[in-house]
Amino acid sequence: EQVIGWISAGTVTQQRIYISRSQVPTQYVFQCEAADTLLPPDTDLVRNFAGVYVPVYSKNLGQTIVGYWSNYVTCVDCRLFNGGVNKKPVWWPIN
Repeated sequence: EQVIGWISAGTVTQQRIYISRSQVPTQYVFQCEAADTLLPPDTDLVRNFAGVYVPVYSKNLGQTIVGYWSNYVTCVDCRLFNGGVNKKPVWWPIN
């Protein structure tokens, strides 16, 4: 009996490979759109920027803090950048 049609069968395979940092020829550098911003050392003013800027490290002159280098929350918190997470998947190798 003649029929019109075509059938195909196949299998799907999947493979994961793991590479160490030493195997990558160049270092990944994340460039945030904004340069670090120096917020004043006044903690009340720093709180006003909460949710927009995150203090990353302090700028000191001797023992005196003169400000806090800060950047946008989305540039500092990996969970907010493209839906990132900070939990290792269950299938990730131990070492």
